[in-house]
Amino acid sequence: MTSDVIADGSWRVGVHQDYPTSGLRLVLARPWADGRVEVITALTATGPEHVVRDGDETITGDALTIPEGAARALLDALAQHFGGTGDTRQMRRDLDAERRRVDVLTHALITVATIAGGGRSA
Repeated sequence: MTSDVIADGSWRVGVHQDYPTSGLRLVLARPWADGRVEVITALTATGPEHVVRDGDETITGDALTIPEGAARALLDALAQHFGGTGDTRQMRRDLDAERRRVDVLTHALITVATIAGGGRSA
């Protein structure tokens, strides 16, 4: 699976399957005004390591490689941070509860409309 996304107009993020390591290669790149591109290659305790390359829309050699399990944990953490839920089962439960609430409301409105219409249904 490969996907490239421009996140906010300044960062480009690419996600590529890395079969030899059973992980994912993440390309985190930010174009500079002078045409060069900064690419994050590692995350360390002292901060991100990066390389700066001449402007190239397709950056394939430099990437941050992480295990797939870590990528899933990162996805969950980012979803929670940005106001979503990382747990799709919880999201399904929330949607089911909302559907039940709407069904109850719809039934109540139909009942009121039927009573107001003298018991006639359309």
